[in-house]
Amino acid sequence: MFVAKDQLRNRVVQGNEVKENPQYSSRWDFCCPICDKQLAYNRSAKHPFEYFAHRDRTPDCTATDAATEGHRLPVELSIKKIYNRIREVTGEEVSLDVERRIGSKTNFKITDIRVTYPLKIAAEIYYKASDLELSRRLRTMFNYGYRVYVIFNLDGRHNVAEVEQDIQRLAPLKLGRFDPTSLKLSLGDIFDRDQISFAKPARESLPNYLL
Repeated sequence: MFVAKDQLRNRVVQGNEVKENPQYSSRWDFCCPICDKQLAYNRSAKHPFEYFAHRDRTPDCTATDAATEGHRLPVELSIKKIYNRIREVTGEEVSLDVERRIGSKTNFKITDIRVTYPLKIAAEIYYKASDLELSRRLRTMFNYGYRVYVIFNLDGRHNVAEVEQDIQRLAPLKLGRFDPTSLKLSLGDIFDRDQISFAKPARESLPNYLL
């Protein structure tokens, strides 16, 4: 994995940050921010996902069958940003998972990141998907009390500025962005039902790829 939870500071950090920071020179108390298993740190990593691994040798929690590097990197960096932001605001432990359902048994969506405590927040990360289904996905998550970050890989299928412009027909919200060259990620604005409506008249103004 590229990110880990520093158990002493209770913050999520990146592998390259650990490598560059002298305070970590003799301290290796890292755990997975998803499952809380202990992580081993590899200072000589040549690739982002080589920095941390479960000590019990189980697969990385973000290494799902469908996860490409262009999707997995922004997922892990979003975990870092969201975890640290919630921790700073609430002072509480943060419970989150990846690739989990939101909804009922018959009406649900699988979201990339699902925070269940102390706040209900989801994150959708887009890379190569052609149909975003953003309207359907957000309505389902809103119905179950979640607020949502929507983040795009800048090297993905869609022009992020154009998608943002289309969304701003309904509300002046900014999308999150991941730059794979610099590994910089911004979460953008958080979407909630009080800010944006997907009622039928509003949906009719959206292009089909967003429905």
